[in-house]
Amino acid sequence: CYLKGVDLKNALNQVLPAVSDDDSKPILCGVNFIISDDNYVELCATNRYKLVWKLILKEGDNDFGENYEFIIHKDIVKELLRIINEDDTVYVSYNKNLVRFEVPGVSIIARIIDGKFPDCRSLIAKAFSKPKLF
Repeated sequence: CYLKGVDLKNALNQVLPAVSDDDSKPILCGVNFIISDDNYVELCATNRYKLVWKLILKEGDNDFGENYEFIIHKDIVKELLRIINEDDTVYVSYNKNLVRFEVPGVSIIARIIDGKFPDCRSLIAKAFSKPKLF
């Protein structure tokens, strides 16, 4: 799927402070991406004390053909923030245990963190369960 660089960069900057530094729980040391057939991508991070859940609009259709969820380590997030320009379009693709983020001239391939991320939707109060895009 394609994402606007400015949207992805802003979302990553907002979720990164909630990523855990505790290496005993590897799934919490990254950002969870949920790419679905809807028009948005969900990003979620938590350190067990705070939770940040962010939605960003996709450009075009989901190339994956199904909903896909993966966790990438915070160090990869930091590298993405470094290489993404706000006027870029970022292409995201995956292959079993790997995810690729591609911007013009640079491609980052990262290993997906193995495990199941906590369900962010179930942790948010029901009054706020409907996503709103501003």
